[in-house]
Amino acid sequence: MSEKIINIKNVLTLMLICCFLWINGITVHAESQAVNEKEPNNTKETAQLIQANAETAAGSVSGSDPGEYVVYGTGSKEDDDWYKVYLNAGEQYITCNGNPFKFEVYTDTQNLIFIGAYDGLGFGVKAYQFMAPSSGYYYVRVNGNSSTPRSYI
Repeated sequence: MSEKIINIKNVLTLMLICCFLWINGITVHAESQAVNEKEPNNTKETAQLIQANAETAAGSVSGSDPGEYVVYGTGSKEDDDWYKVYLNAGEQYITCNGNPFKFEVYTDTQNLIFIGAYDGLGFGVKAYQFMAPSSGYYYVRVNGNSSTPRSYI
C-alpha cells in the first residue's frame, strides 16, 4: 500500500511542476531569434526586411533551433503590416500564432501567390505550406481581423 502512495505522490509532484512551468510561460525555444514589427511598414515600399524561417522538426522537438525566426507584431483591419523576405525556390512554410489575422504572400513583381487566415483557435502554432516558384524576394502582407489592434506572431 505504501508503494502506491509513493507513486501517487510522484505523479502529483510531476503534475505540479508541469503546471508551474506552464503558468510561468517558460519557453523551450531558447535559440529562436525574435524581431519586433517596426512602423512604418504599411506598404510594400516600406516593408520591413526579415529573415526566412528555417527551423526543423528535430530542432523544434529538442527546443534548440537556431533556424527559428519569429516576428512579433500588432495589427488591425486598418493597419496592414508588410514584410520583405528572401526565399529559395521550393517548399516554404509560414507558421502563425497569437490572435486571428489574415496574410498574403506576393512575388517581387506583385503577383499574389498565397492567401491564408489564422483563426487563433486552439493552442499552439499552425503551419501553412506554399511553394515559392523561384528564389528571390517575397512580400508578406499581414492584416488583423479586428478594428482593435491585436498582437500576432
